Amino acid sequence: MDVSEPLPSTSTALNNINLPNAFDRTTLSEVILSVHNFLEHLNCGETTRVLRDEINRQQILAPRHDLLEDRMEAETFEHFAQTHENTADLIPLIEKLNDISQKRFTNGNQPSIVRLSAHPPYSLTCADAKPGPPQIPPVPVIPTLNPLRLNSFRTKDRLQTIQFGGNVPSQMILSKKILTDYKRHTRMMGHKSPIYCITFDRTGKYIITGADDNLIKVWDAQSCILRYTFRGHSAEICDLAVAHENTLLASGSNDKTVRVWCMQKGTPTNVFKQHTGQISTVCFPAFFQGGIRYLVSGLF
Repeated sequence: MDVSEPLPSTSTALNNINLPNAFDRTTLSEVILSVHNFLEHLNCGETTRVLRDEINRQQILAPRHDLLEDRMEAETFEHFAQTHENTADLIPLIEKLNDISQKRFTNGNQPSIVRLSAHPPYSLTCADAKPGPPQIPPVPVIPTLNPLRLNSFRTKDRLQTIQFGGNVPSQMILSKKILTDYKRHTRMMGHKSPIYCITFDRTGKYIITGADDNLIKVWDAQSCILRYTFRGHSAEICDLAVAHENTLLASGSNDKTVRVWCMQKGTPTNVFKQHTGQISTVCFPAFFQGGIRYLVSGLF
């Protein structure tokens, strides 16, 4: 008998599997062994026992050649495991595959965490090609509101119109009465360099400033007392944004990073380093999707 000919399988388990050209029955057997070893490391004894019994019952493993009898025999899991002790573990195998996959990304936008369920072009099984430009939905054309209608709007309504994308002329954002009664409340000195961005928190009780000294400061708007100083950026702070639930603060900097801070504790929660240029804007969209809060950032 030609030993290169595989033993015809009596198993129906392989009928619905389309193996790639670089795969054969032995490769498939090694993958099964790697999965078994991974489950064994997790102390899933009952699961691995059922898996071994099912593999032997259906004769899934590649047949072996009996040199004494010069014939092909059905392989057992126990014998295959003994003769293939050097089979790669599942986790290092996926990690190596991820390292090879990330070489496709030359712009620093590769994901930092391995995800087997990622969408193209970040999937490990995606074709070896550079990812194309992201599909940006067309920007809707927002008409300018009639100034006569804006005159009847309260200041709060005008600010909400801007928040939802309406185009309000700058000279009409505040009413004449507010501009007439406007007086300087106080003057605070705290930064050693020019301030680039400033915003209120969602309650209006705190003022947040970002400056050229790489620092973010949170002030009490009434008492003008400095409450927090956020340190972490290595370049000027370009923009600030407060989440709508008033729990998170996002900051963009010329150090090409976006940092997210906890407003209650004053501590950083996340650092995003995917940008390759100086960040000019950050924003929390006013919507959730599947319980997920999104953060949008842009650069020059």
